[in-house]
Amino acid sequence: MAKAPHSFDFYHSDFMAGTHHMTPAEVGGYIRMLCYQWANGHVPREYDRLQRITGIGGYEWCHGINRKSIEIICEKFVSSDETGDFIVNEKLKKQRDESMVNWLINRRNRGDKLSPEELSRIRSEAGKQGGRGRKKAKESKKANGEGGSRKKEVGSTSKETSKSRPDSIDTVNAYITEMGYKVNGEEWWDWQESVGWRAGKNPLKDWKASIRTWESRRKKECGKRKSQHEENMEVLKQWVNQEGDDDGDKGNRSEVLGSVVRNIQPKNNDGSGRSLFDGS
Repeated sequence: MAKAPHSFDFYHSDFMAGTHHMTPAEVGGYIRMLCYQWANGHVPREYDRLQRITGIGGYEWCHGINRKSIEIICEKFVSSDETGDFIVNEKLKKQRDESMVNWLINRRNRGDKLSPEELSRIRSEAGKQGGRGRKKAKESKKANGEGGSRKKEVGSTSKETSKSRPDSIDTVNAYITEMGYKVNGEEWWDWQESVGWRAGKNPLKDWKASIRTWESRRKKECGKRKSQHEENMEVLKQWVNQEGDDDGDKGNRSEVLGSVVRNIQPKNNDGSGRSLFDGS
């Protein structure tokens, strides 16, 4: 039999909760039985041997009390074989089996020679873990209501991704050109990169809708600039046509007006000098 690892995990809160009804002697006996199981794989059920393992017993006058204490401790154990000659604590057994396999794997990785029995144990435990993993994944999939073919799932995901985010800046510019928009595609792309492809606090769901929003906002801003420009021009015209001035003063003001118009003429988004309102 392979030697057990030197230590096992001891969860103090679980232990305190599970032994609150025991006397100090019973708690000590319980710990000794756990240690014996860790070293040997199981604990004998024979009463005389349990007395020696737990340290409870040895006095004839309290024989009944000793037996009752051992019975209380044995409630934490179950039979490990069909004959009932040995008992184990199930949680400790699981931990011991996993630790033994990990210890054997580490020995194998170091280049130690393992017996056929030890190699068989490693393969057996690996098979159990694989089975548990497949079962857990299947249960999780069932609980989440996942169904349909894998092909359908992949297709759906791809469609969602293409709608929420374009594959390149060229795709964005192609869409802007197709729709006849004048929004700057590179500015939109850089903005989405900086905010993590989001619309407000939520992930972006439709990038084309975002482009349309930007175009609508651009038109509104252009409308505001046009209104302000026309208002400024009207004020200047009134200034030029003030009554009571001679023709020379009006001529000078007309020259000033022409110079001002050239300097405050609104620009297109592309930076050109063409007016946004001349239809070009």
